[in-house]
Amino acid sequence: MTNAAFCTSIICPVRNRNERLKTALENWLSFEVPQIIVVDFRDDGCESAWDIVKEINDSRIKLIETKYEYRWIPSIAMNLGVYNSYHEYILRLDVDYILQPNFFDKNIPSYSSFITGCDNLYQEPETYHYYGLIYVGRQFHGCIGGFNENLIYYGHEDGDFVGRLLQMGLHKQLFDHSSLKHIQHDDTCSLESQINKMDMSEQIIGRIKFHTVNVNKAIGELAKWNNQSVRIQWNIQEIESNRYLAIRNVKR
Repeated sequence: MTNAAFCTSIICPVRNRNERLKTALENWLSFEVPQIIVVDFRDDGCESAWDIVKEINDSRIKLIETKYEYRWIPSIAMNLGVYNSYHEYILRLDVDYILQPNFFDKNIPSYSSFITGCDNLYQEPETYHYYGLIYVGRQFHGCIGGFNENLIYYGHEDGDFVGRLLQMGLHKQLFDHSSLKHIQHDDTCSLESQINKMDMSEQIIGRIKFHTVNVNKAIGELAKWNNQSVRIQWNIQEIESNRYLAIRNVKR
């Protein structure tokens, strides 16, 4: 099989992570991927990812930014990115993931499988930060309706998505750990960068994440998400070259 990088769209949902975004983009652009979509899911109080993207002269980057989005919901941001992508495979990456030179040699999705970092969600601390990696054929994303937009805030959106891929009959492959590096940080750093003006201890933040995951697991079970589910509609317009503004419609 040929190198999957040539037919892969990298999708990265981001909010208030400009310093990490710069490092990540420099790394991802060193590979021969044809498209990188950054979804800056933000309100007017957040830093703008455009400040980073506009300094990088590479047409493979496409920035989609939102307005008036006061809650960080990665599942909605991911769907927005995927629906504006064009290539056979979708590689969902967190902004603090650095790909090693062997990534696309070690991780090759197939027509019956997908690659992920999700394994026994929130049970194994050594793999906790790798749940944001999902590498899957774009058609499978559409078959299950994408990420569950009913989930609140963030937490369990990746596990919910992976669970529905498994229910569809796809096989799960765990990614090769030698092929990716995670920029280490604690939960306080992660959450404070995504919510403005927060001042909470890591213990309190840990509790918030724990309860949010459990709530979202319950939502995913009670309101099953599929390709017929009602999802948010967007008005999207190009405001500069490779920069798009997405504002959600009033009606769903």
